[in-house]
Amino acid sequence: MKKYAKVSGILFVLIGAVLVLRFVLGGNEDTWICQDGAWIKHGNPSQPQPVIPCEKDGQTIDELTPAGEYKKVSFEESQKIAQDFASGTSTYKFDGQNLKLDFSAALECPYCWEFTFSYESRQGGYGDRTGKILTQVITPHKLLVTVQEGKVIAAVVDGTYDELNNRFVK
Repeated sequence: MKKYAKVSGILFVLIGAVLVLRFVLGGNEDTWICQDGAWIKHGNPSQPQPVIPCEKDGQTIDELTPAGEYKKVSFEESQKIAQDFASGTSTYKFDGQNLKLDFSAALECPYCWEFTFSYESRQGGYGDRTGKILTQVITPHKLLVTVQEGKVIAAVVDGTYDELNNRFVK
């Protein structure tokens, strides 16, 4: 009986260790993975496909840019760049108002920040809507702007419209 209890205890500990490794240390199964220069859906991610470029061959920005050759841009400078960009986007310029910085975060690449802005449009839709039939309704928007080394590399409003390229996200 003692031998059975001992074997059962060892099996229980092993199964517990496997479960901890799988679910705690195994990472998020519902995410986007950068593979061979393209974003691949892994599981069922709740977030839209990232608009930040996916590097080829799994290389990171650090591996592609030699050390010491980064353009050093402060958080404050990056925030101003993002704010200026946000106020000049086609959606905001058309009929936007009350632009406000809601959140900012440092990213893993050097001199990279992500800024989240909110604002309202007086009509529904995205981009320059001149000549289009518009709904007359105050529309809240969230704009996510990514700045790397002083340059805006991504800007997506409501996870729907790419303000950098003035087109809908696929």
